Amino acid sequence: YQVFVNAAVLLVRRTAWSRALLRLWWRDRCGDKDQLVLWHAMLTLWTRADASVRYGGDLLEYTSRDYANKSSTTTYKHARRVVAFDYARRVRPEHFAPSPVTPGIFHLKTTQILRFPEFLFFPMAPTRSKDC
Repeated sequence: YQVFVNAAVLLVRRTAWSRALLRLWWRDRCGDKDQLVLWHAMLTLWTRADASVRYGGDLLEYTSRDYANKSSTTTYKHARRVVAFDYARRVRPEHFAPSPVTPGIFHLKTTQILRFPEFLFFPMAPTRSKDC
């Protein structure tokens, strides 16, 4: 599924920015949805470092787990699929392409590295299933 930054594996350098990121993330994470707090910490730090990033903390408002309402825009799922990407897309629009399947959804292009202050997003390589 589409996710802004998967918290399963992060490689970090020992810098003041990385320490601040980890400190904010670990301080505020709660429960099994810690990626939302990771994105919040990243956007908070980027706002301080780059005037083109404007973030006011609103990702933390997407905590509803009411998935029965498929059109809900207050759920973690909505934040994961739309809101976090929208922030990145506003700042670096040339790095995103519309989904060929879902209108209104954008994906990171697989041909470019997305650069933010102190952070690089490497595109996920296309995969093929092996013939067994």
